[in-house]
Amino acid sequence: MTDPAPTTTLTAVPPDPAEAANAARPAGLETDELPPSLAAYRMEYRSNVIGRYYNGFAHLAFVVAGSSAVIVLALSQVSNPTWLDWLCVPVTFVLANFVEYFGHRGPMHKHVHRLGLMFHRHTHEHHRFFTDEWMTCRSQRDFKIVLFPAIMLLFYLGIVAFPIGLGLYLFHTRNTACFYVATATFYFMSYEVLHFCYHLDESSFVARLPVIRALRAHHRMHHRHSLMSKYNFNITWPIADFFFGTIYREGRPDGK
Repeated sequence: MTDPAPTTTLTAVPPDPAEAANAARPAGLETDELPPSLAAYRMEYRSNVIGRYYNGFAHLAFVVAGSSAVIVLALSQVSNPTWLDWLCVPVTFVLANFVEYFGHRGPMHKHVHRLGLMFHRHTHEHHRFFTDEWMTCRSQRDFKIVLFPAIMLLFYLGIVAFPIGLGLYLFHTRNTACFYVATATFYFMSYEVLHFCYHLDESSFVARLPVIRALRAHHRMHHRHSLMSKYNFNITWPIADFFFGTIYREGRPDGK
């Protein structure tokens, strides 16, 4: 059995007067006037996909509060850790970065059997809702297209964090298991929070922080339709992008 074909296809936004009028604006800055085709798609998405009672702030708070509670609980169980226990933290972080990279480069941008919904939601919806020129959420309801569904936190804990943590507890040490669960959960939370920050208004305090500004620029290039399946796959820290040579630099011949 194969995945049903996506009902929405990603199409290029045709040239229009609004884009021409904004062509001379400084790179990376948005105006209030969206291209008509993009404005129409956003309006349709908000009407058909975002529930009437959805609250983006509650969604974000659930992710942060839930993740933080797991992190605190896991760390509270650590006692007299050795250097080998501590080593679990950087190892888990780097491995998570590579998993993020391959997950984004793979099923999020390539249709994979049984993972078609992930491809559709990310490539056909998220990348159509936000382009490299129009990156900003216009209201808290737009957080829906940035954050993973809230249930994903429970799925991640139940499928990734806790089972591997249990294995480390049984075959290594409790400290290693707790450090793993805490680090893996922190990585999930940082993915969500950083991605959320990249789609804030650029005039906001958070968006103007040097680290966020640099990471947002990295992510913005990924939202250019001609680049999204080739470059800048790390949402958090571009470690794997650097390792595999997929950090986009302006002027590359395939970046038009």
